[in-house]
Amino acid sequence: MTTFTQLTTEYAARIADLIGASRNPAAVTTERDLIALVQDAADSLRDSVLEDLQDAAADLDTAAYRLTDALASRGTDRDLHLARAESHIRLALELAS
Repeated sequence: MTTFTQLTTEYAARIADLIGASRNPAAVTTERDLIALVQDAADSLRDSVLEDLQDAAADLDTAAYRLTDALASRGTDRDLHLARAESHIRLALELAS
């Protein structure tokens, strides 16, 4: 079972590095902070001329939606949204590398 804390620990620094964010990944302490970071990354990559970066932006957009849905969900639904968000974050990071 994936949690917001696990996602933040695993991916916040990598997402921030991906876009050269001045935001300190250690400052990503709440669920909303993580969603904001993912959205910022999607926004930063969306206008790239490189197709892989555009695809990464689309995956990050989807991850942000899933994370937002997870905030309003409980139990199995929350777990499902978080797992799908993680999959999209991982794919975005692979595409952008």
